[in-house]
Amino acid sequence: MDRREFVLLSAFSVTILGFSASKALAFSLPKIGGGGGGDWGSIVKNFKGGLVELSTQSGVVGEVIADLAEALGLKQEAAIMRGEAKSISEKGDALGADDLDSFNAKSGSTLALVNEKLAAGVKLDAEQKKKMAEAGAKYVPALFKGVKAASQLSSVGSDASGAGAPGITDGMDAFQAAIDIPVLVPKAISFVTNSVSAGQKLTAIMRENDIAVPDTSGLASAMADM
Repeated sequence: MDRREFVLLSAFSVTILGFSASKALAFSLPKIGGGGGGDWGSIVKNFKGGLVELSTQSGVVGEVIADLAEALGLKQEAAIMRGEAKSISEKGDALGADDLDSFNAKSGSTLALVNEKLAAGVKLDAEQKKKMAEAGAKYVPALFKGVKAASQLSSVGSDASGAGAPGITDGMDAFQAAIDIPVLVPKAISFVTNSVSAGQKLTAIMRENDIAVPDTSGLASAMADM
């Protein structure tokens, strides 16, 4: 083992102590010699790319939910959602399970209030319908892009599971990805599945209130790759 490999191994040893045993054992222990059996460089790149896209589209969805809430007079809820949207959109490839849980909780409670108002047959004026239609025009494409990001992460999970443990020459990002992928990929898929379900329910109620929204019929087939 040369000096560079020793330094990398030492750094990894320090890092791995900070994680729980269950996460650390999600993949077999790293190899001391060369790289792992799979292309960990591509796995890491696609993993980070999927997280960035999911982070971005979640931010868009959050802003849309805020717009919808605001159009219905839910100003406090709208302000909270804008803060949540900003927060998750800035996570990028550092997006974590806690971020998804937090966003899911706040968006879910806000959407419940929006759906409740719409389902109760609240009378909407032309300006409200216009604002909500504009929000819907951004909402549906963001859902489709979120599904695409989740599909990419699903592929990453499959690639990683068959790649073998990363080796020293794969670098620290590969070690970190090997720990994060088994946790974040299922979480991301569940998050997007819930988002799509909530989105389809909302858009159906919006149509019932004569609010124009894009077609969502392709979401089910798009989710088949997740």
